[in-house]
Amino acid sequence: VVTIHENHSFAYVWSSKLGAQSGPILRQHGWSVSAMKKPPPSISHATAVTMSRCGNFAFVGTKGGIIYQYNVQSGMVRGRFPKEEQGNSNRLATSGELDRTMKALGKLTESENRRAANLDKKYRDLQQEARRAKGIEIKLSFASHVKHAVVGLSIDSLNKTMISVGGDGKLIVWSLLTKRPHKKSPFILPAPARQLLHLPESDLAAVAVEVFSFVLFDCVAQSVVRRFVSGSI
Repeated sequence: VVTIHENHSFAYVWSSKLGAQSGPILRQHGWSVSAMKKPPPSISHATAVTMSRCGNFAFVGTKGGIIYQYNVQSGMVRGRFPKEEQGNSNRLATSGELDRTMKALGKLTESENRRAANLDKKYRDLQQEARRAKGIEIKLSFASHVKHAVVGLSIDSLNKTMISVGGDGKLIVWSLLTKRPHKKSPFILPAPARQLLHLPESDLAAVAVEVFSFVLFDCVAQSVVRRFVSGSI
């Protein structure tokens, strides 16, 4: 069993047989366990948790919209959603690609021993690649819960995708392999989400929202199949 607690960033692993905490404390590198040291930022406070179908991984959603993956046995960090660029925890992966492209543009411009025609063509190609990378970055930024709390998480029956819903009114389908959102994501909900209930047997997920209604989402077809709206009281 993995638990999270209000206004607290760590997640705790418990033994259902012993009825006591028996596993590691799940936390990011640099988060101190000691209360005497500086605590993790409030945006990292855990707001949702789920486990993979194989039982090896725990996924913890936070107040800041980031979802962390941990190995339950070792407590080691196994990535985050959305995927981060190596060595930079504040930017999406495509930001690094854009930086590398712009640096290549600068080097190409400074080169004096290339022919003018080839230089012009390569310069245009790099500009096009930079625009493409920027477009992907904008899309990935939109398909995330950044700066909004994750209120519900679930893993599909095949252990390939993860569903997350947030206070921003988005439902996002993530690939567990690439840690990036599905091309159809995000799905816009009628209002900010409050709770997620997923049935693995049918791969249907019900999402309760603030306006006294809920939607039914098909995890296989990746579409909203029905909306239940309350009548006037």
